[in-house]
Amino acid sequence: MPTSLNNRWRYFFFLLIAGCVGLYSFVPGSWRMPFWGFYGHRLINRTAVYTLPEEMYPLYKQEIDYITEHAVDPDKRRYAVIGEAARHYIDLDHWGKKPFPDLPRSWLPAFIGKNTIELLDEKGEVLDAFPSLDSFIVRYPGTASFITSEAARHLSDEIWLLDSWPDSLQIGKTASWQINNELMAHGVVPYFIPLEYHRLVKAFLDNDPKQVLRLSADLGHYIADAHVPLHTTMNYNGQMTDQVGIHAFWESRIPELFAETQYDFLVGKAEYIRDINKFAWEVVMESNSFVDSVLQIEKRLSREIPEDEQYCFEERLSQIVRLPCAAYAAQYQQSLDGMVEARMQQSIMAVGSVWYSAWVDAGQPDLRDYLSINWDARDREADEWLDKAVRSGKVLGRPHE
Repeated sequence: MPTSLNNRWRYFFFLLIAGCVGLYSFVPGSWRMPFWGFYGHRLINRTAVYTLPEEMYPLYKQEIDYITEHAVDPDKRRYAVIGEAARHYIDLDHWGKKPFPDLPRSWLPAFIGKNTIELLDEKGEVLDAFPSLDSFIVRYPGTASFITSEAARHLSDEIWLLDSWPDSLQIGKTASWQINNELMAHGVVPYFIPLEYHRLVKAFLDNDPKQVLRLSADLGHYIADAHVPLHTTMNYNGQMTDQVGIHAFWESRIPELFAETQYDFLVGKAEYIRDINKFAWEVVMESNSFVDSVLQIEKRLSREIPEDEQYCFEERLSQIVRLPCAAYAAQYQQSLDGMVEARMQQSIMAVGSVWYSAWVDAGQPDLRDYLSINWDARDREADEWLDKAVRSGKVLGRPHE
């Protein structure tokens, strides 16, 4: 295809997608947007639908507006659900140096090996403590099967309080045992993606189209977040290097300014993923490999460019807000050498491939059977509950920007 025609088609495709997701979906009162931004997540989910085979269109294309709009539900849940925030990131550098050999790549070994457990009396005083569940199980080997069978339900709990044990475990009548989820404090996104994936496979097997759509929209969000370099470091918003605000600069401001005219979102067809656990870790490890560049390039530019040319004031939703100047962002974008576009492209392909793989693993059910979906009052109430939580303005857990 001639270059001019290719650019014209790319521009038309972008306008088609952007017009549907709402290009300027900014949070009232602030230019800051959560993670890729509401616009970015909606764009990624919507575009991922076009990577799917035609056999999946009866559900995904028919419900593309749902998948688009609900791409931001996980961000909304950060205002309503304790433990939600940690599903969006992982502080890899907390666990040592690359390639982080002491951090298990599967969630159960990580849960058992990295979480501590304490014996508390009635006043909450610590009577005994173990540095890991591994060491606790060595002392009380009968607890292993109970802990492993129950752990999946507590992956996102910051504290798991065990007021009593089954008598069959024979560890005696004691006060409460408290498991402290150290993983949650530093993020669990590569552990959570495989769990959500298997739930999606089950939803296909159960012929539950609503659950398929909910989980597909959610998975799209978590996968996209895993592609963001600053979701893999303790210095997630430049707070350790005097670069506060770089999180939104990289993943919200730059796409807003350059996606329409410069980014190509025609990424090809979804591919089957044989090992979802391995895939999730490959994504976050690759994201982490870009952290130094994201931070160091902006730091260098901030020293070279006069401070009064770095931030400008613009009107958004009848309010004046301060954000990186377009010229400054252009220099950052150029210095990043296409990194933001590439991570968005890879997010789109990854989201489509995960949806496709779950469908294949479920036996490729005929999605024409899902043509009649009735979104009822309970569904609307759930949406309203999330929106109300967002209006409260208080994130439950670590804010990422």
